[in-house]
Amino acid sequence: MRNSIENNNDKLHLLIYPDVIVTKGIKKIILIDSSRNKVFELPVSYFELIEDFKKYTIHDIKGIYDYENLEMFINFIITNDLGFFTDNKDSFPAISTQYLSPEQINNSIIEIDRREQLLNIERWLVDLDNLGCKFYELRFYLNIDPSTISGIFREFKFNSLNGINLYLQFSADYRVASYAKLLNSFPFIKNIFILQSSRSKIVNATENKKLNNEQKIIFSTDVLSRKNCGKVSSDMFFPREINQISENLCFNSCLFKKLSIDIDGNIKNCPSMAKSYGNIKNESIDSVIKRIDFKEYWSVTKDDIKICQDCEYRYICTDCRAYTERNHFNEDNLDISKPLKCGYNPYTSKWEQWSTNPLKEQAIKYYGMQELVKNK
Repeated sequence: MRNSIENNNDKLHLLIYPDVIVTKGIKKIILIDSSRNKVFELPVSYFELIEDFKKYTIHDIKGIYDYENLEMFINFIITNDLGFFTDNKDSFPAISTQYLSPEQINNSIIEIDRREQLLNIERWLVDLDNLGCKFYELRFYLNIDPSTISGIFREFKFNSLNGINLYLQFSADYRVASYAKLLNSFPFIKNIFILQSSRSKIVNATENKKLNNEQKIIFSTDVLSRKNCGKVSSDMFFPREINQISENLCFNSCLFKKLSIDIDGNIKNCPSMAKSYGNIKNESIDSVIKRIDFKEYWSVTKDDIKICQDCEYRYICTDCRAYTERNHFNEDNLDISKPLKCGYNPYTSKWEQWSTNPLKEQAIKYYGMQELVKNK
């Protein structure tokens, strides 16, 4: 425990640690411990108490709040190591949530469905690497030998890379050992997702000694499809480090500094989105990212998005602008509707199945997801 006292001094303030981010929703608040990667929930009524402790001592607050609830709150904060007592509240300023990143593109999705595209992928990777891209998702819609993928990476030297995820279609021609060998040869490949498998299974380092602790081979029965993009579920609300929370506070949690090349060569923010900003056959990546409209969604945060702006999880949740409920647009005609595939209702604090919600039927039909929804 970072700080504790046996006898509370009425002259002290109880402050939340600066690295614990408090997010207020319409019904609940959450406390995100960014250093220990934990999330705690409380009723929204405690938000004012947290704010009052910044201004008043325990003695002052005892005259405002019910003593039993006050003691319960103090015990909760101290027991979970979320705050500390101090007689000098001004010595602990709020942590900066300004987000700065030097790279022009941070993450990229590249889709491949024809072998001739493999001849160009190295050039695309070079261009993206020169822009500082750190994370890649490579989606292969064709049957591809792991040794072919190995050939792509063997001679290429990344300067900015942090990690790559591969999405492949299941093939009985290739065994787990061949994928494990690929991961072992290139530690920057974090996960290999094998889609359209007969069963779901995760192979990790405990099952295959060629893998390190960060690497996994994930078999899934899901179809490799753009329409599977944008799912929001409670298991996605994982604690984040302060820089990730800051990014979500300041920018769009999905599209900020993202560039994608779809199977037709169209350059987009996300391959699931309709709008293209040029084609890789006749436009350079560098010229596309200089377009003002390419960045139009980058600054649309969860605080701008209807319903999400009232949700306590908004800073630890990934957004989706590709598939939304399509019922709110701002003055610039940007879609600020809730993600279609989110079933959480912050006004009731309850989850429901998004695909059966009658209020979403029109959007489901618009995106042509009727068959996808039937299979849920």
